[in-house]
Amino acid sequence: MAPGPRLVGSAAPRALQRLIPRLKLAHLMALPEENFGKLVLTVERHPLFQKYLYTSDPGRQLFSYGRFQRSGVAPRFLQINEDIAPAAGGLDVESLLEEKRSLISLCRRIGEKNFERYFLYGEGGRSLEDIARECGVSLEDAQRALDLVTRVGVQSEFYEPASPSMSAANTRIAHIEPDGEGGFAIRYTSLKYARGRYVIHYDRLQTLKRLPGMTLEEFRQIKKLVKTMEYVNARRSTVSRVLETIVQRQDQFLRSGHQEDLRDLTQEELARRLGVHSSTISRIVASKSVLTPWNEERRIKDFLGRRSVEGVLAKIQDLVEEEAGLIRSGVLPGPFRDVELCRALAERQGPRIALRTMSKYRSLLQIPNVYDRARTFSRPAPPASPPPALKS
Repeated sequence: MAPGPRLVGSAAPRALQRLIPRLKLAHLMALPEENFGKLVLTVERHPLFQKYLYTSDPGRQLFSYGRFQRSGVAPRFLQINEDIAPAAGGLDVESLLEEKRSLISLCRRIGEKNFERYFLYGEGGRSLEDIARECGVSLEDAQRALDLVTRVGVQSEFYEPASPSMSAANTRIAHIEPDGEGGFAIRYTSLKYARGRYVIHYDRLQTLKRLPGMTLEEFRQIKKLVKTMEYVNARRSTVSRVLETIVQRQDQFLRSGHQEDLRDLTQEELARRLGVHSSTISRIVASKSVLTPWNEERRIKDFLGRRSVEGVLAKIQDLVEEEAGLIRSGVLPGPFRDVELCRALAERQGPRIALRTMSKYRSLLQIPNVYDRARTFSRPAPPASPPPALKS
């Protein structure tokens, strides 16, 4: 095989410079939720992030939060749930529960309205000293409340026990709930999404560079921090837009809970709508789930795919075509019964259809019933033909 073209001269470094950010972004999109939470924690706890977020001088406020529309934190955020097991990955649940108890106590002292405004969502453009004064607590208590809400809030989805029917590999990231106005709101289980995206004031960054007291090293650290924030924003925004599109597209299903009300929405179509690569959607929806309005946990993947009659018929045809190989290899003792076809269809992200519907669809495809198909496997093999006589 002939070797491919090689990049020489200045073209190689330029190509590498373009490739590295894409690889970093792909890696970030595929991070498990717990690891992504740790990355967000490194931003939220960074001294420069807090310095230029909590300031009363508008000219020095480089960062703020921009919440996503019709979203917020799940109402169970400040509830204690003792009936949980330690999560995978070494998460110290007992320690986090104790921190959550301390946080609830501080919330009561600060007042729910001020707590939500200043500590939960970081609104107001105020210094931490001003916030402490307005909330009637010491600066030390205000700093402690900020530290606690950040640590507990970023990890809070791990406080909710997964549904027994849900794989432990799935992480519940949001509740979809009626918004009281005839639509649905997305309530995130973690502040790493509920706070929205980081708003970065680039114009102020350039102005701040020229102010007295700004050292070259500090400016370099700010630029490095900003780059990490931009990557975090990319994931946050993509997750938000995926859920918003699902809520809009699957509105009827979210109201009825009936599987037949799910509309076609493939990952490829979703990628085109959002203007991203389909692999980005695949990474974003993997191993994530949401709580539906009827309190059932569903994988995000369950809202995607083809569910038209043509799509369902194609899936049934594929299953029946596969059964012969499965029987010959010993995986299946015999052909699928209709009830087993229903179950296998649901496991392949198809709709959950009734037994009589499966019988109807099988007839449309002219697929014999299980007994007739079984006969094709039980017939004795025809005797082998005698080898041809050798000519002398």
